[in-house]
Amino acid sequence: MKKSLLITISTIITIIIVSIFATLLGFEIPFLTTSETSSPVTVAEPTVPEIRSEYPTNLIEGKITKIEKKESKTEFTIEARVYKIFLNPSFNTKAIVVSADKSTETFIYDMGKQEKTPTDIASFQIDDQVLIGIVESNRDIITATSYTAVKIDKMILEIEESS
Repeated sequence: MKKSLLITISTIITIIIVSIFATLLGFEIPFLTTSETSSPVTVAEPTVPEIRSEYPTNLIEGKITKIEKKESKTEFTIEARVYKIFLNPSFNTKAIVVSADKSTETFIYDMGKQEKTPTDIASFQIDDQVLIGIVESNRDIITATSYTAVKIDKMILEIEESS
């Protein structure tokens, strides 16, 4: 009985040693591998749209969709026009939050007269079309969600009636 136990133990040790060396050399051992074959996972690179080189990096155009007044600042949710920054983006607009405080310059810009008039943050309303100068770069708008406003222009078009 001692002899058969010794042969069994030595056989098991031999199988383990051979298995280790075979694995190190790249051989598959059927009883140590699963029946499923594993293939490398291919992850697609995220595609970043081409940047419009003529578009300023510190500018965002869009429409105000929400206004939230906080202690020392006002937060505007803007439906930003991504297509103005990038050529052929996967989406045309994106909701972002732009923070403005008392140091933010605010204007009403009449596109018909090409005149700019100072105003205050309280004059902005939902659905206003705005042009926003930001501290950060707009090039990361695909992933970024918030920006800091330096200047906000409310774009209007007044049509003069002729008498």
